[in-house]
Amino acid sequence: MAEINVGASFDFRVPDAAVVAERSDSVFFETALIVVEVLSPKDDTYRKFGFYHRHQVAEILVIDPMTDSVQWYHRGPQTYLPVAGSELLDFDDAAVAAELSWSPRSRR
Repeated sequence: MAEINVGASFDFRVPDAAVVAERSDSVFFETALIVVEVLSPKDDTYRKFGFYHRHQVAEILVIDPMTDSVQWYHRGPQTYLPVAGSELLDFDDAAVAAELSWSPRSRR
């Protein structure tokens, strides 16, 4: 999997994964349809939401391995709103969580 940066070379964020509308050899994308963020200790995932909103990212999927949970957020007029599943893809929180292989460490 190639690294994807949302934004421009002088101002960008690096999600853990992303879905973009068009295939490209570039590592910088002005926007993405969906970004995936995996929470970790001292993580800044939620501080990235404002940046992603300004860059028109439609959805954010946050995966929390410490609680074995996932949360979808959809872009609203001012901020991201929690939703039960993707409006772009045909699956919800439970379907994503069921497909993940949670590590034994995350179950502590």
